Amino acid sequence: RLEDAEEKLHQERERKVYIKCRGREELKEVAEDMFVDVKE
Repeated sequence: RLEDAEEKLHQERERKVYIKCRGREELKEVAEDMFVDVKE
């Protein structure tokens, strides 16, 4: 029972880290697009 809870918590943490990484990548792409616009 406790192991189930720990496993669920671990999956939640991994999902949050994944979302954070994806969000950062998307932000980087947006920043690069903006930088290109500013340069032109």
